[in-house]
Amino acid sequence: MTLRQLEFLISIADLGSLSACAEYFGVTQPAVTNQIRLLEEELTTPLLIRGVRGATLTDSGQKVVLQARKVLEEVKRIPMNLEEMKHSITGKIVLGVSPLSPVSIQHFPRIYQPFHKAFPEIRIEVIEIEALHLADEVRKDRVNLALTPLPLFTTKAQFEPLWSEELVVISNPEDTLPDPVPMVSLRDHKFVFMKEGYSLNLTVARLAQRAGFVPEIISEASSIHALLGFVAAGMGIALVPR
Repeated sequence: MTLRQLEFLISIADLGSLSACAEYFGVTQPAVTNQIRLLEEELTTPLLIRGVRGATLTDSGQKVVLQARKVLEEVKRIPMNLEEMKHSITGKIVLGVSPLSPVSIQHFPRIYQPFHKAFPEIRIEVIEIEALHLADEVRKDRVNLALTPLPLFTTKAQFEPLWSEELVVISNPEDTLPDPVPMVSLRDHKFVFMKEGYSLNLTVARLAQRAGFVPEIISEASSIHALLGFVAAGMGIALVPR
């Protein structure tokens, strides 16, 4: 039994003939006839009395149409019920974000906006936590979710990659670098890192290790703005998400 079969039967009851039903739905009359036949076979009872002037419902057909109208009405209410359900879900989600992560500026809106549209009564509280501590804060239930650059500082947390970020080298304008910049070409440069606890440091260190060297860290910055300032002053170079 399908919704289309029930729609056909209701239409025949309202319009009085299979041909009128076929015209209303934009299908051929044999298609309507076949669907009604399948419905009658499934219910093991005739639903229509066919005549030269059209079709009328049998007693069984009248009972089926009565129930079919209720079924289709409930089907029509499904989107409305879902919308009501969205508005009935309330609460708060505490979201931890790494301060250096581009999430808060570039990517968070594209995550938040569709979520807020779907669940407008759920409030999201965003707090900044160093990447070093984000996983622990989730594990201790102090935050519900966390958005942070990889790699994680723990193996005791589940994570789902959402997107990838390109790393770029920033340097003093007077510093000449090849384009593109192979990691090995940065071997003799001094590096400005973020202070301890930022996953970006681990990423840069691993890239340097793959290129066969250990980066010489000349300074550590407590914020991305400080890091950019140190680089602009000529203290060293840095790798940051684009």
